[in-house]
Amino acid sequence: MRHIYHIVIFSPTLLNSKRIEATINEHIAPSYKAPINIRFGNRLQEVRTSKGMTQMQLAIEAKLDRSFISDIERGVKEPTTGSLDQIAVAMNISLSDLFVGV
Repeated sequence: MRHIYHIVIFSPTLLNSKRIEATINEHIAPSYKAPINIRFGNRLQEVRTSKGMTQMQLAIEAKLDRSFISDIERGVKEPTTGSLDQIAVAMNISLSDLFVGV
C-alpha cells in the first residue's frame, strides 16, 4: 500500500511547538526528529516542572529574564553556553543532565 503524507508546518509563534512535534512524530512520520532547539526546549521544561519550578523562579535563580526562559522552552531562542550553565546551576543539575534524551 502506498502512503502519501501531507505535511503542513505552522509557525511556533502560532501554535504550541510541542503539539506540532507530537503530531508529526505520532501521525505523519514516526522517524522524524524535531530540531534540537525544540527537543532541548521540551527537555528544559520537563526538568523545570519536575523540580516544581515556575519559569519565573528559574529565571530569578539563573539571573535570566523570564521571557528568555519561555523562548528557550518554545524553541524560539538558542541559549549560549553561559546561559546553559546558569540554568543548570539554578536547577542544581549537571549540564549533561539538561541534554538527556535530546
